[in-house]
Amino acid sequence: MGLPMARNLVRAGYEVSGYDLSAKRRNLLKAAGGGAAKNARDSAEGAAVAFIMVMFGRQVMEAVAGENGLLQAMPRGSVIVVSATVERDELTEVAEVAAAHGVHIVDAPVSGGLPGARDGTLTFMAAGAPAAIKKIRPHLRVLGKTVHIAGENPGDGQTVKAVLQVMLGGFFSAIFESMTLGRKAGIDTRVVFDALTTSMAASPLLANCAGLIKARKFKNTGSRIATMHKDLGISTNLARRVGVPVPVASAARELFQAGISSYPDEDNWCVVKVLERMAGIDPDAPRRARSQSKTGKR
Repeated sequence: MGLPMARNLVRAGYEVSGYDLSAKRRNLLKAAGGGAAKNARDSAEGAAVAFIMVMFGRQVMEAVAGENGLLQAMPRGSVIVVSATVERDELTEVAEVAAAHGVHIVDAPVSGGLPGARDGTLTFMAAGAPAAIKKIRPHLRVLGKTVHIAGENPGDGQTVKAVLQVMLGGFFSAIFESMTLGRKAGIDTRVVFDALTTSMAASPLLANCAGLIKARKFKNTGSRIATMHKDLGISTNLARRVGVPVPVASAARELFQAGISSYPDEDNWCVVKVLERMAGIDPDAPRRARSQSKTGKR
Protein backbone atom coordinates (compact mmCIF):
# COMPACT_ATOMS: atom_id res chain seq x y z
CA MET A 1 0.00 0.00 0.00
CA GLY A 2 2.95 2.32 0.51
CA LEU A 3 3.75 2.55 -3.20
CA PRO A 4 0.31 3.80 -4.37
CA MET A 5 0.24 6.22 -1.44
CA ALA A 6 3.62 7.59 -2.50
CA ARG A 7 2.46 7.85 -6.10
CA ASN A 8 -0.55 9.92 -5.02
CA LEU A 9 1.72 12.32 -3.14
CA VAL A 10 3.93 12.66 -6.21
CA ARG A 11 0.90 13.41 -8.38
CA ALA A 12 -0.18 16.05 -5.86
CA GLY A 13 3.11 17.88 -6.35
CA TYR A 14 5.05 16.72 -3.30
CA GLU A 15 8.72 15.85 -3.56
CA VAL A 16 8.73 12.20 -2.49
CA SER A 17 11.58 9.84 -1.74
CA GLY A 18 10.85 6.30 -0.57
CA TYR A 19 12.53 3.14 0.58
CA ASP A 20 11.40 -0.47 0.29
CA LEU A 21 13.31 -3.70 0.80
CA SER A 22 12.32 -4.63 -2.75
CA ALA A 23 14.42 -2.98 -5.46
CA LYS A 24 11.51 -3.52 -7.84
CA ARG A 25 9.23 -1.40 -5.66
CA ARG A 26 11.86 1.32 -5.35
CA ASN A 27 12.22 1.41 -9.12
CA LEU A 28 8.44 1.65 -9.55
CA LEU A 29 8.40 4.75 -7.36
CA LYS A 30 11.27 6.21 -9.35
CA ALA A 31 9.35 5.56 -12.57
CA ALA A 32 6.37 7.42 -11.05
CA GLY A 33 8.48 10.51 -10.45
CA GLY A 34 9.69 9.86 -6.91
CA GLY A 35 13.14 9.17 -5.57
CA ALA A 36 14.45 5.70 -4.77
CA ALA A 37 16.33 5.83 -1.47
CA LYS A 38 18.92 3.31 -0.32
CA ASN A 39 17.49 3.13 3.23
CA ALA A 40 15.00 4.85 5.53
CA ARG A 41 17.53 7.48 6.60
CA ASP A 42 18.30 8.36 3.01
CA SER A 43 14.59 8.72 2.23
CA ALA A 44 14.17 11.26 5.05
CA GLU A 45 17.01 13.64 4.19
CA GLY A 46 15.49 17.12 4.15
CA ALA A 47 11.98 15.81 4.87
CA ALA A 48 9.54 17.40 7.29
CA VAL A 49 7.06 14.52 7.06
CA ALA A 50 7.59 10.78 6.65
CA PHE A 51 5.06 7.96 6.26
CA ILE A 52 5.65 4.38 7.38
CA MET A 53 3.59 1.55 5.87
CA VAL A 54 4.97 -1.82 6.92
CA MET A 55 3.61 -5.08 8.33
CA PHE A 56 4.87 -5.43 11.91
CA GLY A 57 5.70 -3.28 14.93
CA ARG A 58 9.34 -4.34 14.95
CA GLN A 59 9.63 -3.02 11.41
CA VAL A 60 8.22 0.33 12.52
CA MET A 61 10.82 0.58 15.28
CA GLU A 62 13.61 -0.37 12.88
CA ALA A 63 12.44 2.20 10.32
CA VAL A 64 12.29 4.91 12.99
CA ALA A 65 15.19 4.19 15.32
CA GLY A 66 17.38 1.64 13.55
CA GLU A 67 20.95 2.17 12.44
CA ASN A 68 19.73 3.80 9.22
CA GLY A 69 16.38 4.92 10.60
CA LEU A 70 14.39 8.09 10.07
CA LEU A 71 15.57 9.67 13.32
CA GLN A 72 19.09 9.79 11.91
CA ALA A 73 17.93 12.36 9.36
CA MET A 74 14.72 14.08 10.46
CA PRO A 75 15.00 17.42 12.30
CA ARG A 76 13.32 18.37 15.54
CA GLY A 77 9.69 19.29 15.01
CA SER A 78 9.25 16.96 12.04
CA VAL A 79 6.47 14.37 11.91
CA ILE A 80 6.50 10.63 11.29
CA VAL A 81 3.12 9.18 10.35
CA VAL A 82 2.73 5.49 11.14
CA SER A 83 -0.01 4.14 8.88
CA ALA A 84 0.81 0.50 9.57
CA THR A 85 -1.40 -1.58 11.86
CA VAL A 86 0.57 -2.75 14.90
CA GLU A 87 0.07 -3.45 18.59
CA ARG A 88 -0.90 -0.38 20.59
CA ASP A 89 2.02 -0.80 22.99
CA GLU A 90 4.48 -1.09 20.10
CA LEU A 91 3.29 2.24 18.74
CA THR A 92 3.51 3.88 22.16
CA GLU A 93 7.10 2.71 22.53
CA VAL A 94 8.05 4.10 19.11
CA ALA A 95 6.44 7.43 20.01
CA GLU A 96 8.48 7.67 23.20
CA VAL A 97 11.72 7.02 21.33
CA ALA A 98 10.89 9.62 18.70
CA ALA A 99 9.84 12.20 21.31
CA ALA A 100 13.28 11.95 22.92
CA HIS A 101 14.65 13.23 19.58
CA GLY A 102 12.06 16.00 19.31
CA VAL A 103 10.18 14.22 16.52
CA HIS A 104 6.39 13.75 16.62
CA ILE A 105 4.70 10.45 15.91
CA VAL A 106 1.19 10.56 14.49
CA ASP A 107 -0.47 7.19 14.92
CA ALA A 108 -2.64 6.91 11.81
CA PRO A 109 -3.58 3.37 10.72
CA VAL A 110 -5.86 3.14 7.71
CA SER A 111 -8.84 1.30 6.33
CA GLY A 112 -9.60 0.89 2.65
CA GLY A 113 -7.03 -1.63 1.53
CA LEU A 114 -5.13 -1.51 -1.73
CA PRO A 115 -8.05 0.06 -3.69
CA GLY A 116 -8.24 2.87 -1.14
CA ALA A 117 -4.49 3.45 -1.27
CA ARG A 118 -4.55 3.48 -5.06
CA ASP A 119 -7.59 5.76 -5.39
CA GLY A 120 -6.73 8.12 -2.53
CA THR A 121 -9.85 7.18 -0.59
CA LEU A 122 -8.35 5.74 2.59
CA THR A 123 -9.89 6.32 6.00
CA PHE A 124 -7.38 7.41 8.65
CA MET A 125 -7.75 6.90 12.41
CA ALA A 126 -5.26 9.49 13.62
CA ALA A 127 -3.88 10.18 17.08
CA GLY A 128 -1.16 12.59 18.10
CA ALA A 129 -0.40 16.14 19.11
CA PRO A 130 -2.88 18.56 17.50
CA ALA A 131 -0.06 20.62 15.98
CA ALA A 132 1.46 17.51 14.40
CA ILE A 133 -1.88 16.42 12.94
CA LYS A 134 -2.45 19.94 11.60
CA LYS A 135 0.91 19.77 9.85
CA ILE A 136 0.07 16.56 8.01
CA ARG A 137 -3.57 17.40 7.18
CA PRO A 138 -2.72 18.43 3.59
CA HIS A 139 -0.96 15.10 3.03
CA LEU A 140 -3.86 13.13 4.47
CA ARG A 141 -6.30 14.94 2.18
CA VAL A 142 -4.31 13.62 -0.78
CA LEU A 143 -4.29 10.06 0.52
CA GLY A 144 -7.78 9.68 1.99
CA LYS A 145 -11.31 10.92 2.06
CA THR A 146 -11.87 10.70 5.83
CA VAL A 147 -9.75 11.45 8.89
CA HIS A 148 -11.04 10.49 12.33
CA ILE A 149 -9.20 12.02 15.29
CA ALA A 150 -8.90 9.19 17.80
CA GLY A 151 -7.10 11.20 20.46
CA GLU A 152 -3.90 13.03 21.31
CA ASN A 153 -1.98 9.98 22.47
CA PRO A 154 -0.16 7.79 19.93
CA GLY A 155 -1.68 4.34 20.35
CA ASP A 156 -5.26 5.61 20.30
CA GLY A 157 -5.36 5.26 16.52
CA GLN A 158 -4.23 1.64 16.76
CA THR A 159 -6.94 1.02 19.34
CA VAL A 160 -9.66 2.28 16.99
CA LYS A 161 -8.23 0.15 14.17
CA ALA A 162 -8.30 -2.92 16.43
CA VAL A 163 -11.97 -2.23 17.19
CA LEU A 164 -12.70 -1.95 13.46
CA GLN A 165 -10.98 -5.24 12.70
CA VAL A 166 -13.20 -7.02 15.23
CA MET A 167 -16.19 -6.01 13.12
CA LEU A 168 -14.52 -6.83 9.81
CA GLY A 169 -13.41 -10.24 11.03
CA GLY A 170 -16.98 -11.13 11.95
CA PHE A 171 -18.35 -9.71 8.70
CA PHE A 172 -15.86 -11.65 6.58
CA SER A 173 -16.62 -14.86 8.45
CA ALA A 174 -20.36 -14.44 7.93
CA ILE A 175 -19.84 -13.95 4.21
CA PHE A 176 -17.66 -17.05 3.98
CA GLU A 177 -20.26 -19.13 5.84
CA SER A 178 -23.16 -17.79 3.76
CA MET A 179 -21.46 -18.49 0.46
CA THR A 180 -20.48 -21.99 1.59
CA LEU A 181 -23.97 -22.79 2.89
CA GLY A 182 -25.61 -21.72 -0.35
CA ARG A 183 -23.24 -23.80 -2.45
CA LYS A 184 -23.58 -26.89 -0.25
CA ALA A 185 -27.37 -26.57 -0.34
CA GLY A 186 -27.32 -26.64 -4.13
CA ILE A 187 -27.98 -22.99 -4.97
CA ASP A 188 -26.09 -21.40 -7.85
CA THR A 189 -23.38 -19.13 -6.42
CA ARG A 190 -24.47 -16.34 -8.74
CA VAL A 191 -27.95 -16.44 -7.24
CA VAL A 192 -26.55 -16.31 -3.72
CA PHE A 193 -24.33 -13.38 -4.69
CA ASP A 194 -27.23 -11.46 -6.26
CA ALA A 195 -29.47 -12.06 -3.27
CA LEU A 196 -26.87 -11.00 -0.71
CA THR A 197 -25.78 -7.87 -2.55
CA THR A 198 -29.34 -6.57 -2.97
CA SER A 199 -30.41 -7.36 0.60
CA MET A 200 -30.28 -5.34 3.81
CA ALA A 201 -26.75 -6.69 4.28
CA ALA A 202 -25.55 -5.08 1.04
CA SER A 203 -22.31 -3.10 1.25
CA PRO A 204 -19.19 -2.47 -0.85
CA LEU A 205 -17.30 -4.94 1.35
CA LEU A 206 -19.90 -7.66 0.79
CA ALA A 207 -19.96 -7.04 -2.97
CA ASN A 208 -16.18 -7.19 -3.22
CA CYS A 209 -15.71 -10.23 -0.99
CA ALA A 210 -18.62 -12.30 -2.33
CA GLY A 211 -17.78 -11.26 -5.89
CA LEU A 212 -14.24 -12.57 -5.60
CA ILE A 213 -15.51 -15.83 -4.10
CA LYS A 214 -18.02 -16.16 -6.93
CA ALA A 215 -15.22 -15.61 -9.45
CA ARG A 216 -12.92 -17.99 -7.50
CA LYS A 217 -10.21 -15.33 -7.31
CA PHE A 218 -8.06 -16.07 -4.30
CA LYS A 219 -4.72 -14.51 -5.27
CA ASN A 220 -3.42 -11.08 -6.21
CA THR A 221 -6.58 -9.22 -5.23
CA GLY A 222 -4.77 -6.82 -2.88
CA SER A 223 -5.86 -8.38 0.44
CA ARG A 224 -3.28 -10.90 1.60
CA ILE A 225 -4.57 -13.22 4.32
CA ALA A 226 -1.38 -12.63 6.31
CA THR A 227 -2.47 -9.05 6.98
CA MET A 228 -5.96 -9.82 8.29
CA HIS A 229 -4.64 -12.76 10.28
CA LYS A 230 -2.14 -10.44 11.96
CA ASP A 231 -4.76 -7.74 12.56
CA LEU A 232 -7.20 -10.13 14.22
CA GLY A 233 -4.40 -11.24 16.52
CA ILE A 234 -3.87 -7.60 17.50
CA SER A 235 -7.60 -7.13 18.13
CA THR A 236 -8.01 -10.23 20.28
CA ASN A 237 -4.81 -9.45 22.19
CA LEU A 238 -6.16 -6.00 23.03
CA ALA A 239 -9.51 -7.45 24.09
CA ARG A 240 -7.77 -9.87 26.42
CA ARG A 241 -5.63 -7.11 27.97
CA VAL A 242 -8.59 -4.82 28.67
CA GLY A 243 -10.91 -7.63 29.72
CA VAL A 244 -13.53 -7.68 26.96
CA PRO A 245 -14.95 -10.97 25.64
CA VAL A 246 -14.90 -11.09 21.83
CA PRO A 247 -16.20 -14.55 20.93
CA VAL A 248 -17.03 -13.68 17.31
CA ALA A 249 -13.63 -12.09 16.65
CA SER A 250 -11.92 -15.03 18.35
CA ALA A 251 -13.77 -17.48 16.09
CA ALA A 252 -12.85 -15.33 13.07
CA ARG A 253 -9.22 -15.42 14.13
CA GLU A 254 -9.32 -19.22 14.17
CA LEU A 255 -10.89 -19.28 10.71
CA PHE A 256 -8.14 -17.04 9.39
CA GLN A 257 -5.58 -19.24 11.14
CA ALA A 258 -6.98 -22.21 9.24
CA GLY A 259 -6.88 -20.18 6.05
CA ILE A 260 -3.29 -19.05 6.40
CA SER A 261 -2.19 -22.55 7.41
CA SER A 262 -3.80 -24.05 4.30
CA TYR A 263 -3.21 -21.24 1.80
CA PRO A 264 -0.38 -19.02 3.14
CA ASP A 265 0.20 -17.21 -0.14
CA GLU A 266 -3.42 -16.40 -0.92
CA ASP A 267 -5.86 -13.65 0.01
CA ASN A 268 -8.60 -13.34 2.65
CA TRP A 269 -11.22 -15.07 0.54
CA CYS A 270 -9.31 -18.37 0.61
CA VAL A 271 -10.92 -19.02 4.01
CA VAL A 272 -14.06 -20.01 2.12
CA LYS A 273 -12.12 -22.97 0.69
CA VAL A 274 -11.40 -24.18 4.22
CA LEU A 275 -15.11 -24.12 5.01
CA GLU A 276 -15.91 -25.84 1.73
CA ARG A 277 -13.56 -28.70 2.54
CA MET A 278 -15.11 -29.00 5.99
CA ALA A 279 -18.52 -29.20 4.32
CA GLY A 280 -17.39 -31.93 1.94
CA ILE A 281 -17.13 -29.65 -1.10
CA ASP A 282 -14.16 -29.82 -3.47
CA PRO A 283 -12.92 -26.19 -3.65
CA ASP A 284 -11.21 -26.86 -6.97
CA ALA A 285 -14.24 -28.35 -8.71
CA PRO A 286 -15.42 -25.09 -10.39
CA ARG A 287 -11.93 -24.38 -11.73
CA ARG A 288 -11.53 -27.91 -13.06
CA ALA A 289 -14.97 -27.75 -14.65
CA ARG A 290 -14.07 -24.54 -16.47
CA SER A 291 -10.76 -26.03 -17.59
CA GLN A 292 -12.45 -29.15 -18.97
CA SER A 293 -15.04 -27.02 -20.78
CA LYS A 294 -12.33 -25.02 -22.51
CA THR A 295 -10.59 -28.18 -23.72
CA GLY A 296 -13.83 -29.80 -24.88
CA LYS A 297 -13.69 -32.58 -22.26
CA ARG A 298 -16.74 -33.90 -20.52
